[in-house]
Amino acid sequence: MFQHLHRIITFVVIFTFSTQLLLLSSELKQEDKRPFNKVKNPILLNLPDDFPEMIIDTVNNPANGNILMECFQVSSPDANYIMILDNEGNVVWYDKPENQGIDFKVQPNGRYSYASRVEIGDKYQAGPLTVQNLYVQHMIMNEEKQIIDSVQMQNEYLADIHEFRILPNGNYLLIAYERVPIDMSEVIPGGDPNATIVGTVIQELDKNKECVYQWRSLDFIPVLATKDDVRKAIFEHVHGNSLFMDRDGHVISTFPTTFEIVKIDMITGELIWRLGGDNSDFEITGENEIDKPYYFRMQHDAKILPNGNLLFYDNAVQKTSGWSSRAVEYSIDEAGKTAHLVWEYKHNPPISAFAMGSAQRLDNGNTLINWGLMFTGLSKGLTEVTPDKDKVFELTLPKLNFSYRAQKIELPACQPIASVDRFEMMKGNTYKFDIGDNKTGIEIYFKELDAFLYNMMSVKKYNCAPLDPEFEGEAPVLLDGRYFLEPQLIYSFTSEVRFDLNSIAPHISADKLIVFSRDKEGEGIFIPHETRVDAANNKLIANTSKFGEYVIGFLRDAEFILEPRLMYPHNDKVFNNGDTVRIVWSSTGRFDDFQIQISNDNSFSEIIFDSVQVKSSVLYKADFEENKEYFWRVKTSYRDLESGWSSTGKFSFFAPFLSINYPAGGEILKKDTTVKISWNTNSSDSLSLELLLDGSQEALISEGIFSHFNAMNWKIPNTLPNGVNYTVKITDKISGITTESNSFAIQGAVSVDENTNELQADFRITPNPANEYVQIYFNLPNAEYLNIAIYDVMGFKQQTILNTNLNEGAYSLPINITNYPAGVYYCILKTSNYTLTQKIVVIR
Repeated sequence: MFQHLHRIITFVVIFTFSTQLLLLSSELKQEDKRPFNKVKNPILLNLPDDFPEMIIDTVNNPANGNILMECFQVSSPDANYIMILDNEGNVVWYDKPENQGIDFKVQPNGRYSYASRVEIGDKYQAGPLTVQNLYVQHMIMNEEKQIIDSVQMQNEYLADIHEFRILPNGNYLLIAYERVPIDMSEVIPGGDPNATIVGTVIQELDKNKECVYQWRSLDFIPVLATKDDVRKAIFEHVHGNSLFMDRDGHVISTFPTTFEIVKIDMITGELIWRLGGDNSDFEITGENEIDKPYYFRMQHDAKILPNGNLLFYDNAVQKTSGWSSRAVEYSIDEAGKTAHLVWEYKHNPPISAFAMGSAQRLDNGNTLINWGLMFTGLSKGLTEVTPDKDKVFELTLPKLNFSYRAQKIELPACQPIASVDRFEMMKGNTYKFDIGDNKTGIEIYFKELDAFLYNMMSVKKYNCAPLDPEFEGEAPVLLDGRYFLEPQLIYSFTSEVRFDLNSIAPHISADKLIVFSRDKEGEGIFIPHETRVDAANNKLIANTSKFGEYVIGFLRDAEFILEPRLMYPHNDKVFNNGDTVRIVWSSTGRFDDFQIQISNDNSFSEIIFDSVQVKSSVLYKADFEENKEYFWRVKTSYRDLESGWSSTGKFSFFAPFLSINYPAGGEILKKDTTVKISWNTNSSDSLSLELLLDGSQEALISEGIFSHFNAMNWKIPNTLPNGVNYTVKITDKISGITTESNSFAIQGAVSVDENTNELQADFRITPNPANEYVQIYFNLPNAEYLNIAIYDVMGFKQQTILNTNLNEGAYSLPINITNYPAGVYYCILKTSNYTLTQKIVVIR
């Protein structure tokens, strides 16, 4: 023992106690009092003049913790405040980032993040709102709230505000929205050949910010699954707005415009399951059956709770049972495909939130609800309720101000949730690091131990992720939490570190779990240890001789990967001679790299370009021969797996050309009808389209249009004179190349202006108002392709009545409206020649 005396460390602990007296004036101004008669935090007395004037409506013993949130005006690009409140609503920290700050939160590793604008995108209509797209980068701040890093998506995508997660293994999850040109005239009758569908893209980046996984909604979900109006020039596909990494390593996401929550395979990209909406894999019980199958609508922020249940925020937009937004908890059986409503909270009076919002289950069982964006009725910002639905905190934001999400967490974050010291340990003994409720869930068996007699081992358990983790090769999926083992007067040892499986992974199989460690907290590479399961004692056991930081994780099973999807060039695309080609494909899932081949023939016997270990899914290539066609394909590699080849794409090169397909000449077109003008060109510039009559301009069809599919819809004005010598002239605005169609006629035989009153009079709905059934009457003067649908006042389709070809004649259709909530609806009858609308009033 005495040979180690020189190693003895003397510890002196000095406790210092000091007090301060704070003298406050006994005279408080009325404006310095809270609405519930609590004194403002002193920092509130010095808030900027433009700081939002929040009202604290209720404080009644809320959960401990600080609230992180932002406050902004929707669709405004102006700078806004991010802030931290205490559990009574007092402001304890704030900032006003120059380029906005949205989704302000603490990440699992204890660092802060928010989305910061890098570019203002375009606007488009979504229900009653005009959506202003913001492209962002995600800023990361340290514990002192100093910006230390930023993260942006790869493969030429720009991130969106809706989600950013730093995963426990150090990787990043992000969302982007992609604008994809689509010829909807090939999908639905009368569709726009120049439509844009806004798809959702999910990426996982590794610690070096290289993309290792990419998922596109358009690769896996049909275009017509959306509840948005696919007749619009720009419409949304699924509008993914949240990402949650489940305990099995796969991601749960909310898709509000298909009214569903989905689970996505983080290897293949396939949908593991879909909950809600038209394609639900689950039987949902406990809900109001009048809402079936849309038990939730336009929902946000889905996550799995520690008890295995699913919690999310249901905006409930225009639900049949009523528009009352709510926090929702389902018990969910993924194997049996059943889900049951076990808890919900609706505000009284109801809150109707069209967008945004979040729901968070707190450690004491309370639920914090951020109500999101409200544009009608009662407006509240945050509400905290108990499991029994008693309100313990409520905050109101200024009118027209909203918060995207809110988070409540005890700060400073990442403090130990258990800390146990053991003394005078000896070889051959087992020591459990649990004392009463102070439980780390660890015990250590020392096989060998070289230590001073009065040694000590400290074990701390944290309910947060490690800082800056590194791994050799692919980063594993890490379970929540980490541990720190710190010795005193222990020089070396060989041991079994045993983890209580009930405390770390009660809902997953432990067979594939691996224990990792590194010597220092927040620094170095995690090394895997030999790990096994003691099923009899429900322990996970790691053989180790290392102190330091410990984490537990696993590698996902990977049995196959899907072939990539070709995105651009569109098949049969023709380029100008000498053009550089931007080649883009979708990985459809996880990847290490790609192989791309370009060939002179579609059998790929004359390959001119063969590149392997390509890390990006975007490639630029020039030096193609003139007046020649090429074929291309891609495949993916991941671990020891290789996908099949993608489909084969084709593109070619020619000198500039421009010709018209339609009108081809000889047609008799009718006023007030819509026709699809189409052409062939390899121009990448805008085109102007003119309507000529007898060689002179009669109308400007389009001053400048660029079409990926060389077509556009044109509604023939009723004001045009009748004529038989009309032509369409198309001009390339840059090169000056022109082309002109052969002659065609325009006549006014079925002008809607002449027949609108008669047609509208024949389009009737009775009785109106009604509460059970209505009868729709209409008359078709000609055989037509007809669509009749009912929409609510927000523009959401409630029911498709007809979508088919009908012969001319009078029709009468009975419609059951017993499941419609009281309100105003619009029945729209649409043909290729005209659109008619009738209002329906449903009473209860």
